[in-house]
Amino acid sequence: DADSEGEEGKFYVWSQTEVDSLITDPNHAKIFSEYYTIKSGGNWESTNILYVTDDAEKILYNNKINHAQLDEILQRYHPILMAHRDTRVRPGTDDKVLTSWNGLMIDGLVEAYKAFGDQSYLDKAKRAMKFIQDKQVKKDGSLYRNYKDGKSAINAFLDDYATIIKAATNLYQVTLDESYLQFARQLTEYTTQHFVDPENQMFHYTSNQDADLVARKKELADNVIPGSNSMMARNLYAIGLYFDNKEYKAQAKQMLNNMLPQIEATKSTDYYSNWLQLHGDLINPTYEVAIVGPDAVAKAKELNTSYLSNAIILGGTDEGTLALLKDKLQDGETMIYVCQNKVCKFPVTEVSKALELMK
Repeated sequence: DADSEGEEGKFYVWSQTEVDSLITDPNHAKIFSEYYTIKSGGNWESTNILYVTDDAEKILYNNKINHAQLDEILQRYHPILMAHRDTRVRPGTDDKVLTSWNGLMIDGLVEAYKAFGDQSYLDKAKRAMKFIQDKQVKKDGSLYRNYKDGKSAINAFLDDYATIIKAATNLYQVTLDESYLQFARQLTEYTTQHFVDPENQMFHYTSNQDADLVARKKELADNVIPGSNSMMARNLYAIGLYFDNKEYKAQAKQMLNNMLPQIEATKSTDYYSNWLQLHGDLINPTYEVAIVGPDAVAKAKELNTSYLSNAIILGGTDEGTLALLKDKLQDGETMIYVCQNKVCKFPVTEVSKALELMK
């Protein structure tokens, strides 16, 4: 909550008079105020947010001090201002756990792991997913939306399912742990049973297990967060590829076709970016990259350091249960198969050669 005592940002902002009363040396108060852009009339709605000037060198020159002296002044008064701020009434803290926001964060952590190879990102993603699976999954396989004070509550909405399906699918692509993919498939099955509008194959925001509403809304456009329907369309396409589910792939295409007239009419592609990513995936057949053998996870990690805009990764140390991996295990070797529409090129053992096959 940004408000405290009925004023927006009151806990975090400062007046010039308040700062001067806490920094008793007038010269130090002047330097501190210049560095943090504090003004008598305020730098934001008649008060001051402490933000660093973009011209610290000017402060050094005008006050005839060096960097070390400036740092000493700042460090001397930081604890004094912090102690004073701690006497204020704090704003309310929203400490509930939302399933959908965790899905977004898990997916982001996996993407960061792909790019940087930092194991801590993957560990955090796996830990958060375990929390979702332990605390937010009901006995019937559906999800809770909210967790607070040790209690899960509220039937999940479509964005909760969409983000967790995406996150679980992404986790599979870096760990090759098929349980994540099966979890994503289970949630996808639930959404298609309880959220879909049979008239147009789009998804309602609420499930048919919730209380009847005058109208069940659908979230169609993308915003700063992709819309739940575009996320589900992309999930259906991905799960359809992994499990060779023609119905899921057909539904994804139908959903996109439903949206294309609206996208073309508005010409506001910013609000349909996730839909257009699906459009790109459908125009150019997705690469199915199967990695099978003792070093499959390491090969997947190396492959993921390259941005693969239109590819799914699958595999493991054995063939698992996915049809795309059948008969691809070769004793003692880790082979990479680059396929499209289930037709594979000759397998390779080096990631660089696999990338060449996707150019």
